[in-house]
Amino acid sequence: MAAPKVVVEAVEIDGNKIFVAGIADAGRKVRAYANEILLGDATTSPDGHFLVETSRDLPVGTYTVRVDALDAGGMKVVARATVPFEREPGETIAADGATIALIHAA
Repeated sequence: MAAPKVVVEAVEIDGNKIFVAGIADAGRKVRAYANEILLGDATTSPDGHFLVETSRDLPVGTYTVRVDALDAGGMKVVARATVPFEREPGETIAADGATIALIHAA
């Protein structure tokens, strides 16, 4: 049996809207954080994709987006992925894997 997996494919922050997308084992519950701020939970689709979408005021600063893949009971972390990024004033932040792009807001 393969080890549990989780991958953060993209992170986007636009104002107070935050999106974290990735892949994990099909049907697995995942939980996303920005530093230690809980962003939300999702369950992966049959093809293993997930999207955590939330509205949260995230101040300017340095963050690490973390996604934990949880066990069947939703209690124990079985895999983890992280993506670092810097949020600057007046910008929309998008991170793709470990690559970070700053997109100036219009």
